[in-house]
Amino acid sequence: MPIFKLGAVLLSFLLIYGIGLMPISLSIFFTYQLLGNTLLFFLVFPFLLVIGFYSFILTVIGLIAIFVRVFRLKYKEGTYKLSLKDPQAFRYVMYGSFYHSINWLVTELHAYQIKEWLAKAGGAKIGKGVVLGGYITDPSLFEVGDGTIIGGRCEILSHVGEKGKLYFKKVKIGKGCLVGQGATILAGVTMEDGSVLGANSLATKNMVLEKGKFYGGVPAREIRRKKK
Repeated sequence: MPIFKLGAVLLSFLLIYGIGLMPISLSIFFTYQLLGNTLLFFLVFPFLLVIGFYSFILTVIGLIAIFVRVFRLKYKEGTYKLSLKDPQAFRYVMYGSFYHSINWLVTELHAYQIKEWLAKAGGAKIGKGVVLGGYITDPSLFEVGDGTIIGGRCEILSHVGEKGKLYFKKVKIGKGCLVGQGATILAGVTMEDGSVLGANSLATKNMVLEKGKFYGGVPAREIRRKKK
């Protein structure tokens, strides 16, 4: 059974990224057929690569949305065995096999709107006017309210590995919150409306950041009330 499941993980990766590369492959093929080995083809070629690069990203995001829904890859809150025999752990491994590569690429591009599309494709609930600068590892267990800003290089994890088990708990960030650059948020954290987590801080597992308060440090603690 584990061998079959590993094969399924590999196959899903090949399908999503293989199909994702088809638009650029076909555009280069047909353009070469039309223009041949000419100077015009080599002048057009760089633009084909740029267009193909973004078409690849958008195609992969669309395929992820389809895979997540068709194969029900959203994993649930709870504690599970760190083994492919466990259905929830298998969903986690399957999803991660094709999500993290494209997520890393979009994060490095600082393409916030595309990152939001990717997170929503994975099941995240995102409000209006959100700046999504961080790295979201588990979008199906992530929720953020209107007007929240999540700074660059942040990492938000809705899972924790503990003693051979996987612990999943949704991260909830309210409206009008601020997560400073480089901060880390662990599974089960709740940020109430208007709360602030300072740059390079660590919000530990299941921590609650109360409404309108400012937190910072490793681990994070209340520093002061947010100025109105």
